[in-house]
Amino acid sequence: MAAFVLVANANIDSFAGKTGGDTFDTAGFNLTIDQDSRTGLNATTATSLGNLTVTATSGGNINIDGTAIWMIPYTAGAGNVPAFNTVITNGTGTGRLIGVHASLVAASTATGAVMPATGFIRVKQKSGNYAAGALTGISATASDLGRIGYIEIVGDEASTINANRLGTVNILGAWLSLGTTNGVANQTLQIPNNGLTRYAAGVFIEKVAAGGDFEFYPNAGLTTTTGVDVNRGKVCWIDATGLVRLGNSGAAVNGFTPVTGLAVVIGNVFLENCTAAARTANVIPNAVVATRYDFTTTGGGVVVIDKCNMGWYLSCSQAYSVTLSNSGFVDGIFLSEIASPMTFSKVGVGNKPTTALLMSPLTMTFCFAGGTFTDCVWARVSHATAGAHTNQYTDVAGFTFIRDTIRANIIRANATAYAINGTRMNNCTWTNPVIIQGSISLTTCDNVNTTGVVYIDAVSGTTQATNGMSVWLPTANTTNCTFSGLTFPVTDNQAFVSLLGASSGCANIKLRNIGTRIAPLNLGSVNNCGLIYSLVSACFDIKIQRIYAASTRTGIASTDNSSKGVTEENVFGDYTDALDVMSAINMSRKGAGGVGALTAQIAVYGTHWFDCFTSTTAGRLGIFMNESTSNTSAQAVVSAGAAFTSAGGLFMSTVGRTAVFETPNYVIGHTAFANTALIMAGGVAGNYTYRYQIDKNDGLGYSAFTAGLTATTLGTSLSAQVINFTLGFKLRLEIVTSTANTAVITNVYLTTVSSTVAQDVQYPLDTTTITFSGLPTGCDIVVLAAGTTTILTSVDALLSTSFSYTYAGTPSIDIGFIKIGLVPQYIRGLVLTLTNTSIPVSLTPDRNFV
Repeated sequence: MAAFVLVANANIDSFAGKTGGDTFDTAGFNLTIDQDSRTGLNATTATSLGNLTVTATSGGNINIDGTAIWMIPYTAGAGNVPAFNTVITNGTGTGRLIGVHASLVAASTATGAVMPATGFIRVKQKSGNYAAGALTGISATASDLGRIGYIEIVGDEASTINANRLGTVNILGAWLSLGTTNGVANQTLQIPNNGLTRYAAGVFIEKVAAGGDFEFYPNAGLTTTTGVDVNRGKVCWIDATGLVRLGNSGAAVNGFTPVTGLAVVIGNVFLENCTAAARTANVIPNAVVATRYDFTTTGGGVVVIDKCNMGWYLSCSQAYSVTLSNSGFVDGIFLSEIASPMTFSKVGVGNKPTTALLMSPLTMTFCFAGGTFTDCVWARVSHATAGAHTNQYTDVAGFTFIRDTIRANIIRANATAYAINGTRMNNCTWTNPVIIQGSISLTTCDNVNTTGVVYIDAVSGTTQATNGMSVWLPTANTTNCTFSGLTFPVTDNQAFVSLLGASSGCANIKLRNIGTRIAPLNLGSVNNCGLIYSLVSACFDIKIQRIYAASTRTGIASTDNSSKGVTEENVFGDYTDALDVMSAINMSRKGAGGVGALTAQIAVYGTHWFDCFTSTTAGRLGIFMNESTSNTSAQAVVSAGAAFTSAGGLFMSTVGRTAVFETPNYVIGHTAFANTALIMAGGVAGNYTYRYQIDKNDGLGYSAFTAGLTATTLGTSLSAQVINFTLGFKLRLEIVTSTANTAVITNVYLTTVSSTVAQDVQYPLDTTTITFSGLPTGCDIVVLAAGTTTILTSVDALLSTSFSYTYAGTPSIDIGFIKIGLVPQYIRGLVLTLTNTSIPVSLTPDRNFV
C-alpha cells in the first residue's frame, strides 16, 4: 500500500509506485480518476483503492470521471499493444489509450503483448470524432466511429471515501450501450467485465424506441418466479459475469419481455470490491454491507453521482448533500442526517445474483431537510420476516416521491413486512407510486399524503390470503394524512384485508377518489379484498369520500365506538353489499351505495342520519336512534319524556312523547321520495304520528310543519314534494307517540327514488364548519352571500343553542340572527377560512318590544 498526498491537481495516472490499497489525500487539490484501477498508465493488475480523503482542513475534490471514455471496435490488429496513455487518433478524434480487449469479456491485453486481431480499444479524455478507418498510435483499423466506453474502479473492502465539507466527491459517467431489445424472452446482453466478475444492480431500458427516456430494471437476483406482465415484471437477471437476461431468469420464462427496438444502457462507471488478500479479483459485494468499500461523510461531505453502477455501499451519514441520478446500487442505500435537500432521479437498487442479502434497498433516518425522489426503483429480495420492509423511513420530513417503484422480488412470508414503513414522517408525499407487495405503514406520522397509488399484492400469482395486506396502515396517532387515488392494474392482485386500516389514535385521515360509479375499483374474484376501510382503537375525524368499489369480500367498512367523527360521502360497494351499522360516534353516511343493517348499537352517540342507494333507481333516508352529542345536538331532540337508551334505542312509551330529527346537510342524489310508508325497526310505525318540514335549498328555508300523518300518509305527502337532486334538501322529521307502547325504536327510514345521473352528483371533498354558539332556542337564522340577497341557507325556529354552517372554499357571507323580543344581530362581510371556527353570539332584549 502506498500513501499519496496531492501537491497539485493530479490525475490518477501520474502516480507511480502504486501497490494496491493505495490511499490519496487531496490536500486542497483535485484528484481525477478516469481510468481503471488495474489498467492504464501506472496501474497494475493488483492496484486497488484504499482510503480516498477530501482533506478536512484544506478541501479538494475527488472526481471519478467516465464522461470522456470511448470504446472503438477494430479489425486488422497488428504489432504489439502500445504503452498506456499513447495518443490514439483518426479523423478529428483523439484519446489516450487505457485498454485493448479481444472481447467484452476479455481482460485488457498487456502493453507490449501481441495485438488481438479484432476487439475494441478503450481511450480516455476523448475529444473530437473518430471515424471508420486506420488509427494512428496503434496498428488497427476502426470499424466505425465507436461509442461510449467504461471504466472499472476497484476498492479494498473496509476502505472508504472520506468526504468533507470543503470539497466534493463527484462520480460522473455516461450511458454505456448494451444493445437493443429484440422482443423475445431470454434475450441476453453482455456488460463488459474485463475478464473478471461483474456485479450489476440492473440496467436501464428505454420506455419508447428512440425516445431517450430510460427506466430501471433491477437485477432480480435469486428470484426465479416473477409475473410476466408489464406492471410487475420489469426486472432483469444479471449473473456474476455481467450477462443480462430479459424475460427469463435463466431457469424459465420470468419477468416482462420488453418490445423490440428499445435501447438498453447502463452507467459506464463500475465500482467493484476486492479483498486485500486478492486484489487481482473482484469479489461479490459483501453480505456485511459495512465491510464493502463505502463512504464516510460525517465531515459534511458533498456527494454527486450520475450514471454509475455501484457495488460499493452508499452509506451517507451527516453529509451536507447527496445528489444521485441515472445510477444503480447493489442491495441498498443508507442516508442519515443529510443537511440539505436531496435530489434523486432515476436511482435504482437491485440485488446480487447470488447470496441474497435481506436488507432494505432504501433506509433513511433523521433527514429533516427533505428532498425530491423521482422515477426511482427500490427492489428488495424478499419479505421473509417481521420488519423486513422494503423502504424504511424514520424521523424524516419534507420529502416528495414521484413515480417511485417499491417492490419485493419474492412472495412475502410475513404479515408485518411492508413496502413503506414510515415512523415519525412529517410533510411527505408520494405521487403515483407503484407498490409491489406490502402495505404503506405509517406510525406516528403527520401530513403524509399519497396520490394515485398503483398497488400489486404479489410479485407472482394472485392476492395472498396468507399474510394478507391492506394498502394503507396508519397507526399510533398518525394525523392529517390524505390518501387519494388507487388502482389494481393486475387482475386479482388487490389488497386482501382492506384498502385502509387505521388504528390507535389516528386523526384527520382522508381516503378519497378511488374508482368511479361507472368504473368501480374491482376488489377481485380470487381472495377478494375484505373491506374498503376499517377503524379500531380510537380513530378521530376520518373522511371516506368518493370511493367506488365492486366485489368486496365482507362489506364496506368496520368501525367501533372507540372512534369518533367518521364521515362517509359517496362510498359505494355493490348495491347488495352490506353497509356497516355505523358504530362510531358522531358518524354520518351520505350518498352511500349498498344496503345498511338496522341493528342497534351499544354506547354509540351522535350518529343519526344516513342516506344510501340500494339500486340505480332507489334509495333510503334513515335515522339511527342514538342520543345526540354536543356536536349533533340539533340533529336529535327529544321532549315530553322521550328518552334514548344507551343501546341505540328511543323509548317513547307514553302518548305525547316527541322526538324531532333534522338532517345536518342538504341531501343530494335523490330525485324524489317514493310513495311508500316509513319503515321502522324496533317499534311499530302505526303507534306514532309524523310531521315534517322540508327545505329545498331554494332560498326559502323550511316549509311549515305539516299536519300529523301516519307512516303511510307521510310517504304519500313526501312523494308529492318536488326536489332537485343537485341542490338537495333538508328534512326535519317529528315523531310523536299516539298509542302507548313499550317498544324501543332503533331505526326508521324513508324510501327514495333516484337515478344514475342523480347518483353521480357528489358531495364536496373538503368543507369547513363555522359554529355560532350562545343562541336562544327558537331563533331564525339566514345566511346570504356577502353583499347580496342570495340566500345560502336559513333556519326557522332553531331547536338548539348553536348553529353550524358548513361551506366549501373561502366565501364571504352575511348572517343574521332574529327572534321576537330580542334585537336582531347581523354579521356582515364575514370572510370564512379553511379552519373550523366558533363564534359566540349574544342577542340582547329589545326594549321597544311590547
